Amino acid sequence: MTEHSPALDNLLTESRTFPPGEEFAARANASAEWYVEAEADREAFWA
Repeated sequence: MTEHSPALDNLLTESRTFPPGEEFAARANASAEWYVEAEADREAFWA
């Protein structure tokens, strides 16, 4: 049996976000429509 360590549990929690830079976002291939399509039918989208 493994012991539960609060220090290790803390490492498993990540809530920071790292938004892309403006230049990177301007060259992105995905559009807002992709998100709508993926949400509507996730399996078909990735097939």
